[in-house]
Amino acid sequence: MRQGAAWGGGYLVRAAHTGLSWGVTLALFLHRTDLQKQEEQGELLQPLIFVLLVLCSVLLYFVVSLMDPGFVESDEEEKVGMNEEQRVMMPQFPSNVWLRRCGYCMLKQPMRAKHCQLCRHCVRRYDHHCPWIENCVGERNHPLFIVYLAVQLVVLLWSFHVAWSGLYFQQSWEWLQHNIFLLLSFLVIAIFTIVVLLLLVSHLYLVSCNTTTWEFMSHHRISYLRHYQLQHDFYKARKQKCQDNQNEEYHRREITPKQESSMKPSGALQNASQETKLQLRLLFSRDKTKLEP
Repeated sequence: MRQGAAWGGGYLVRAAHTGLSWGVTLALFLHRTDLQKQEEQGELLQPLIFVLLVLCSVLLYFVVSLMDPGFVESDEEEKVGMNEEQRVMMPQFPSNVWLRRCGYCMLKQPMRAKHCQLCRHCVRRYDHHCPWIENCVGERNHPLFIVYLAVQLVVLLWSFHVAWSGLYFQQSWEWLQHNIFLLLSFLVIAIFTIVVLLLLVSHLYLVSCNTTTWEFMSHHRISYLRHYQLQHDFYKARKQKCQDNQNEEYHRREITPKQESSMKPSGALQNASQETKLQLRLLFSRDKTKLEP
């Protein structure tokens, strides 16, 4: 894992996420919400489950934010940390499939990889760079990113219900002063619920199509997806790309320049075919004159 890429520049964002998560949780417990009422009555099961869910979402956030999303490394660096089984399971590309070289880090890019200018590395199966986690979402952390969104959505929906239970709207300045933090928490929860719900639905849809966010947004600029619609998944495009490369390589190997020149008709053969055509025309004209009365 590249620690510099994972940690660089993300302290404030991670601190803000942690403070906001626990600040909203504290506000829900300090006001007259269902959680506070259950705590006062000695029913600690639901408050404990709620706190554990918040803790789980925060831990998932840090795991997804700090882990290696799948940085592309050189062949020597990849082989150092691999055992024999991993080397066997590593996908091998045919010789006729050309891997392009990145113009920034000069490494060979596998298919579906992209260079992230914020992380300054190429990422395998690049999906997008998420500013909220200050890390790329790629081959290694994309499944955990979806799990994090699901857990976070459960926490937000529960928090929305709890915050709503503590709001009793009154047109008085005293009520606003007493419930200002709960009201702000309710607005923050509502906004983040909409955002996380849209993110989770869109990612589940793209996973069902076997497509990444980058491929969905830029399929017209990606060579292996340029001529395919969204319903054609990546594997069909990759299969067609490999087949085209194989056909091109086959014709390149089978038809050499010498064979190509031998396949062209020579001058004598062309002259002979022209003479044959003239003779046929003469015969046809003679038969035609004989048949006329």
